[in-house]
Amino acid sequence: METSLLVGFIGVALVAYLVPGPDWLIVLKGATAGPRRGAVTGLGSQTGLLVHGLLATMGVSALIAAAPGALIVIQVLGALYLLYLAITGLMGGTDEGSAAPVGWREGFITNITNPKVIVFFVAIAPQFVGSGQPIWLQMFILTLLDVIIGILWWTLLACALSPLVTRIGIGRINVVASVLLTVVALGLLAVTAAEHL
Repeated sequence: METSLLVGFIGVALVAYLVPGPDWLIVLKGATAGPRRGAVTGLGSQTGLLVHGLLATMGVSALIAAAPGALIVIQVLGALYLLYLAITGLMGGTDEGSAAPVGWREGFITNITNPKVIVFFVAIAPQFVGSGQPIWLQMFILTLLDVIIGILWWTLLACALSPLVTRIGIGRINVVASVLLTVVALGLLAVTAAEHL
């Protein structure tokens, strides 16, 4: 692959990770149980991203993106899952011992049901594919690169958040993350309704 294309993709991927979204919130919730749990939650998210990347490499994501009904279902399921996580988090309240942490599974489901990741691999990643090698090979390389960047990012973020979580309190962080997850979930449902009704 051309170096300029790889550098450009890395830049776009880094910007995507810097913008807070559902993955940020789920890793934040994971970090309430310590940096290791936050990193494991991020690893779950990256496993979901790997699945999306492999599907895009095989062309399946393009087919899903071409079927508006499939994207709607994925978006609604993703929003409902975030809402479920938010409600279970809020039910724990601010009691330090009752805040149920999330982990690999929650990170994976949050990412695999995020239609924005499908759009990323269908509409953005192909822009960094050159003509020198087979497209599938270049998409596979971009996928692995994205997964590695994400693993490093979520691990660093979880480690950086751990002292903050300790200072503020696990229960309070859990409630804040749950409220933010609720806002994101309701926002996704509202956007889906506005776009398709």
